[in-house]
Amino acid sequence: MAYLLEVDDLHTFFKTKKGIVKAVNGVSYRVEPGKTLGIVGESGSGKSVTTQSFIPLLLDGDKRTNRIDPFGTKSRKIENAFALAEAL
Repeated sequence: MAYLLEVDDLHTFFKTKKGIVKAVNGVSYRVEPGKTLGIVGESGSGKSVTTQSFIPLLLDGDKRTNRIDPFGTKSRKIENAFALAEAL
């Protein structure tokens, strides 16, 4: 089956003064065409960070100079995050 969205083993880490924060650690899910996915959890559980981790990657293929960048994130910031994750 072709999925509208497939996220497999997503990890998002942040470097802080106190060390590495693992905000999202191993999240996976699939969304079928015509289906809706709801993500629920306690405050601070990583719901927003999960989405913000892959949305810029979807937008990266849009090279229009006037494109909307909802999170203020450019692809080089995402690439830096991948380099940090690989260093761990």
